[in-house]
Amino acid sequence: RDAGFAKTLLSIHLEGETQNRPLELVTVSADALFEFPSVEFFKDLEDFGLGLDNQGEAPLPVELGPFLSSAYRALLNVLALPLSPLGSEGLLEEQVSE
Repeated sequence: RDAGFAKTLLSIHLEGETQNRPLELVTVSADALFEFPSVEFFKDLEDFGLGLDNQGEAPLPVELGPFLSSAYRALLNVLALPLSPLGSEGLLEEQVSE
């Protein structure tokens, strides 16, 4: 919920939508302990945006919550997953081929 990151991602995401050119993301798996956000996280983003900061102010207008949720979903949709023996055969073959 970093406001600076959220503002940057949202700006890029919305620019791509207005240009009818969706943002093409390339991601890397940099943190083995990363946990994907829950469904509740995205629902909260849609309903409340980023919430309030330490000064009690909203870093982004609440009305941008649905767009911010969409931007985070787009980012996390292509997030690289670590190689795992518990993955599907197709996923393992794709990861090994890369």
